[in-house]
Amino acid sequence: MASKKGSELKDIMAGIEASVGNVGAKKKPRLMLGNDVVTGDIVSFGVPPIDAASNVGGHPKGTIVELFGPEGSGKSWVAYKMIAAYQSAGMYAMLLDIEHAFWRDWIVKAGVNLDRLIVGQDFDSGENALRYAKEGAESKKIGVIVIDSIAALLPQAEADANLDKNARVGAHAAMMSRCLRQLQVTTGATDTTLVFINQTRNKIGVMFGSPEDTPGGKALKFYAGIRIGLQHLGREKGKVDGEERIVGIRTKVKFIKNKIGQPFGEDEIVIYQADDINTPMVQLVNLAIRLKVVPGRKSFYEDDPDKKTFYWKGDDGEIEDTGCKYASDLSEWFEANEMVPKVVGMVVEKAKAKGIEVPAEVVALAAPAAEADAKEDAPKEAEPQA
Repeated sequence: MASKKGSELKDIMAGIEASVGNVGAKKKPRLMLGNDVVTGDIVSFGVPPIDAASNVGGHPKGTIVELFGPEGSGKSWVAYKMIAAYQSAGMYAMLLDIEHAFWRDWIVKAGVNLDRLIVGQDFDSGENALRYAKEGAESKKIGVIVIDSIAALLPQAEADANLDKNARVGAHAAMMSRCLRQLQVTTGATDTTLVFINQTRNKIGVMFGSPEDTPGGKALKFYAGIRIGLQHLGREKGKVDGEERIVGIRTKVKFIKNKIGQPFGEDEIVIYQADDINTPMVQLVNLAIRLKVVPGRKSFYEDDPDKKTFYWKGDDGEIEDTGCKYASDLSEWFEANEMVPKVVGMVVEKAKAKGIEVPAEVVALAAPAAEADAKEDAPKEAEPQA
């Protein structure tokens, strides 16, 4: 019966194509059965918590992604991690740096290979920049194109106007709407992912609801397959060379729109500016806090109730003060108390229950202890008698 229906549908498709004729069309449209449609491969965001929040392990190659949030929330860093993920998969990347915010050391720390990256600057208009993005996608050799940012794109109507003369109202939104209609077709046909970084603004005179909005009109909200909002939660402090300093930030990521998975997934990420940004111990500490293996901070000091430190809840339910005021100090506490294998085991167990992937280098932290135990349990050879 299924084959009969399939044959009937093919006859219907053939009749539609014959009737339309596609006269004068530059490209012939495709009609196919639903089972014959090939969807894009899932590519990692390069940040495990964001992959987990997506509920599908990443994003489909060839979609439009918007990263938006206030200043200092980690938008560019997430975009750099996406570039690094595509490069790790053997693809090239393009970064259109509209804001002239490219900083070599920081982008390299995020894992980006500069030899596999095209960087564009000094565009005379937003239309010109988006034209470069379209040509890059049509080359079919670039996996991801990042535009930083939408708010900095200068419409041609404003570029032609004097500073003391008001440009046409809605020029920015009109530019985005006009260009995205073409970009969506191109990115879908060439399987090129397009990442837009956007900022947030406050609307004037809003009495009810959220006053925050993103510049560039509503077109990007409609055309984007995935929209991720980033919110700055606070600063992460630690000791550097014996001094207390700010070493990173904590950011909340939330999928505002997700056309391929369950929407509104959210999680927290930690962005370290220090050189040890991606060490396995740092990742283990972040996972331990995120999965509540280390429950949180509380006050243990009567003379200083505002001083809160992380605590550890043992198997017997007893609460132990780690004395660690900062997350960056927990790694030393784990090592000093020989708890790394135990913490790794608890992290792996809780991560598996929540469908979160633990990096292999984190799991490997428990290997030295396991090897040591195996050596102790191994039967000792009898010493030769004199």
